[in-house]
Amino acid sequence: MEFFIGKTRIFISFWFLFLAALFSLCDKSFLLLPLFSAIALHEGSHILLLLIFRVRIRSFSLLPYGAQLDCDLSGLSPAKKAGVYLIAPFAGLFTGLFCMLFFPASIFGVFNLCLGVFNLLPLPPLDGGNALLAICGPGRGERAASLLAILCLGLLWGGGIFLFFSQHNLSLLILAFYLSLSAFLPRGFGEG
Repeated sequence: MEFFIGKTRIFISFWFLFLAALFSLCDKSFLLLPLFSAIALHEGSHILLLLIFRVRIRSFSLLPYGAQLDCDLSGLSPAKKAGVYLIAPFAGLFTGLFCMLFFPASIFGVFNLCLGVFNLLPLPPLDGGNALLAICGPGRGERAASLLAILCLGLLWGGGIFLFFSQHNLSLLILAFYLSLSAFLPRGFGEG
């Protein structure tokens, strides 16, 4: 499904809709609304800062493996680029902590905390890795991001293997596999 808001192309993948529908049919705990609300807060934070910095968003896509923004960040300083990447994880952390303080049983707070921490990992497909690249620049940033990515992925794979053999839980292995693959997928924010 594709439509435009102004000059911004909005694309929602069939597979995103299929997985959302499947999840909603299987969702007996009503987790879909707080999950999508946390994702909307995350992506909305990116979009808000892009609009404040007057960056034109060419497209916004909802894909089975996440959301993707296509825009040109080349006119922004390294600090502003890093801010665009980091605003969403910090908005999630702040919202999650607020919810956990005042509404301790809030699943919305838990989703925001998890999404914030997850996106701060220094892996280039995630906001933390992209912020690291923006701050350090080409060359040094790519080497630092590569070393941190190898370390993080190694820890995730090791933890996933341990969790699988100790508790027969595949979730961390699936996450490690997803993050390893996503290193080869196109990045969400474009440089040109």
